[in-house]
Amino acid sequence: MALPASKSRSDIGWPAVVLPKHIYRYEDLNEGGVPLETSFFHQRFNLTTWRNVMPRDTIYLAVMREPLYQLRSLIEFVPRLRNHIKGSTEEKIYNFFADPKAHHRRDPPVFSWTKSSVYSWTKSFMAYTLGFPQNAPMEVAESHLHDIDGVFDLVLLTEYLFESMVLLRRRMCWAMRDVVFIRLNSRFTETIQYPEELHNKSRAWNKVDHLYYDHFKQRLLREISYEEHFQEELQRFKEVNDIINIFCSEVTRTRFMDDTVVPKSDWNEEFRFTRRDCDTLATGNAKVVSKLKKQLDGIIDGDMARLVS
Repeated sequence: MALPASKSRSDIGWPAVVLPKHIYRYEDLNEGGVPLETSFFHQRFNLTTWRNVMPRDTIYLAVMREPLYQLRSLIEFVPRLRNHIKGSTEEKIYNFFADPKAHHRRDPPVFSWTKSSVYSWTKSFMAYTLGFPQNAPMEVAESHLHDIDGVFDLVLLTEYLFESMVLLRRRMCWAMRDVVFIRLNSRFTETIQYPEELHNKSRAWNKVDHLYYDHFKQRLLREISYEEHFQEELQRFKEVNDIINIFCSEVTRTRFMDDTVVPKSDWNEEFRFTRRDCDTLATGNAKVVSKLKKQLDGIIDGDMARLVS
């Protein structure tokens, strides 16, 4: 697996486009002929790098979110944003759009990663993550969007998360238990319905991200429309995921729950879910990366030891 070379536990190379040097022990992996097969870490996408280090049949996936709600989440998640904008949690997004340029142009730019404005949190943030240069004109965005549309096999959308996971399961030929999930780091318990006026302000301010999101939303819904019996499987997946979430919630609360068994249906085989499975779903990113790095060290160092002997 391609893991972060830096001490970061969540990204590879960010905010630069990902390069081989950003991959943990890449030179050792390359020298020892240890193949890379997957990576799931936050990054600024660089197709050239991944085509050079991954197999030809690599599947490319991305996740996007409706830009207004993505900005709302960023304002709450990033201290530099959260502490700068006045008001309550729900007022902050309104206060930002009351005069976005006034916030955006502060010096140093509080909505940028560095004082040199490597990238902006508030404009084209998701497109930037997909490789778009943020200060480029709209025609560059349209060209870049056309290019990456042919690269990504599936773009999952937060607002259609269950639908996205069902489609992912079908594309990857996975079992339903492989795509069940629980929510972590979710600071909002319900979806806020913002007035159309605020959505219009978001579209006017963040044109590129809305361009990308609208495109991939249309594509996702079109792909779903081609699938047979999709709604039946979607309903079953929601039921199964509810079973898992209720079970894991009880496990967290009591720690004395027996395993749960999810019954067989037309869309899934019967399977058992354990307390350990719940712990795995809830494991934080830092622990996952540390464990994977230790496993990778063992593989690389073991191969090198055999070569020396």
